[in-house]
Amino acid sequence: MKKSENIIGINIKSRRGILGLTQDELANKVGCHQKDISGWESGITPSAKNLQKIAEALKVSPEWLLIEQKDNSDSDTQPLTKRDIEDIKIQHEEIKEVLMAILKAVNSGLVKRPYAEPGSPAADSK
Repeated sequence: MKKSENIIGINIKSRRGILGLTQDELANKVGCHQKDISGWESGITPSAKNLQKIAEALKVSPEWLLIEQKDNSDSDTQPLTKRDIEDIKIQHEEIKEVLMAILKAVNSGLVKRPYAEPGSPAADSK
């Protein structure tokens, strides 16, 4: 089977990887068995009803699954793993804490704003 003959399967597998889902996890969301996901990814065409369920579970439109996606081409990029996603969440929280501390310092007057609008208390203190 040529790659272009299995567009749906390639799109399912790609999107599943991007979302960090295993075949079992996707099967649970769709309401089917892991072997069904495996079959669809291998080239078996899902029914229209299952295509709709797959699209909903993967947060895409059914049409998206039917069209060859440019981001599915062979490349050096790899889908994010669950560990990658957790690391990103941790980094996001750390950045958020730093930004909140800076904002608190600026609002409390501990740190002067680098610029101030005319008429504001920060501008008047210069």
